[in-house]
Amino acid sequence: MYEYAKKLAEALLSLEEQVVLTFEPIAECDVTFHVNYLGLLNIATGGTHVSLVTHVDTPGKLHLVKAQAASNVKGLCMSYDTARRLRELTGVDAFWSITPPAMVSPLLNTKEVLIAGRTYPDGRKREAMLVEFAAKLTPQNFSFRIIGGGWAEQVSALLEMGFNVNWTEHFSRECYREALTSSEYLLVLGNDEGAISTLDALAFDVVPIVTAQGYHLDHASEVMMFSSDVQLIEIATSIDVLEGKRRAKKESLGNWVGFAREHVKLWKGFIMESTRKPEV
Repeated sequence: MYEYAKKLAEALLSLEEQVVLTFEPIAECDVTFHVNYLGLLNIATGGTHVSLVTHVDTPGKLHLVKAQAASNVKGLCMSYDTARRLRELTGVDAFWSITPPAMVSPLLNTKEVLIAGRTYPDGRKREAMLVEFAAKLTPQNFSFRIIGGGWAEQVSALLEMGFNVNWTEHFSRECYREALTSSEYLLVLGNDEGAISTLDALAFDVVPIVTAQGYHLDHASEVMMFSSDVQLIEIATSIDVLEGKRRAKKESLGNWVGFAREHVKLWKGFIMESTRKPEV
């Protein structure tokens, strides 16, 4: 639990709280947070004492937790469910909960959109729609991988919009295969009966965004299809919302400062409770 305590202490320091990480209690502290409740056998210092209560899986551990609660030690659990159960088992309303963040920093990567194939002078690949599609995406959530010639104008526009773009003008099977392994979506803007790259994408667990025709229809449950430009833009909006939610969830899982702030709020409440004068 030392690494847990260390990360919490660092986050508390960022909030300009006075923090001491130690193996022995210090008398001058307003709050002593014991990250190992099994070592808290007696209260040797004043102030408010809080223990991190985890893995109460034996009668002996439950007996210890009950004795700590009887000595006015506040029990902090990692989940609401554990706090609720301990209140029921001990009969003491002395357990609270704060859901912890991940110990490892979350991977906040972008989702890569792959475009495979060159453009043609007659505009059959409908490359102009790429910028309109990208306008509905958030650059911190998405990046683009383009393989094939003729995309210079669109690449320039994407870069100006803030997207990371990896463009390879000359197609190669090796480059294509590598792109399939790293991409989340395959975007096929052309309005024809089907793109072979759709099947390649499915073989690599990449989600194709394609027109609703041809053999794309044979894989309707596995692809995202559009029949109009309006529907294409709606797809862009929907995946941006989805990836935004995923990123926000990841960020919350790594939010140690927010976690520390919840501790401060709880501890200050304990201090106020302990110093409140009884009503006459």
